[in-house]
Amino acid sequence: MDKAQIKSDYDRDGFVQLPKLIPGEDLFRTEEALSHFIEHQLDGIPKEQVFYEDKDDPSTLKQIQLLHEHDPFFNAMMSSGPVREVAECVLGCPVVAKNLQYFNKPPGIGQPTPPHQDGYYFMLDPCEAVTLWLALDEVDEENGCVHYVRSSHKGGLLPHNRTNTLGFSQGLV
Repeated sequence: MDKAQIKSDYDRDGFVQLPKLIPGEDLFRTEEALSHFIEHQLDGIPKEQVFYEDKDDPSTLKQIQLLHEHDPFFNAMMSSGPVREVAECVLGCPVVAKNLQYFNKPPGIGQPTPPHQDGYYFMLDPCEAVTLWLALDEVDEENGCVHYVRSSHKGGLLPHNRTNTLGFSQGLV
């Protein structure tokens, strides 16, 4: 990992893409831990931390908040390792991890995520934070990869308004 290049790219673009950050065997362990969590622990976490496209259909699981507070595997992922190293590299200081979330986009249901700035949700002053996205599935333009707007981090937060998208109450005006 070339930290100087990562920092330079982040400062210029506002994001970096690191396709080999997590080795394949660790991705497999992450998928196993997530499956285990959903199957055996999901019922035990507060309902306001779990979102479904259809509350009556468990197969439409959309989002889980604060995974790291409920499972040692995910707590370790937030506490040490390459994800934390990248966060500290791009911010240039030690980080305080706040939320490890799971997002799921079941095929054929739900809505696209509205354009937004994560910093709008964070309500930090100053707004100094980093979001890392780890895809567990193959993603592309057709099935819904994340898009970042190059250099958008340099213009500050833009106005947002309410949306009708579950889990994304605010979107760019």
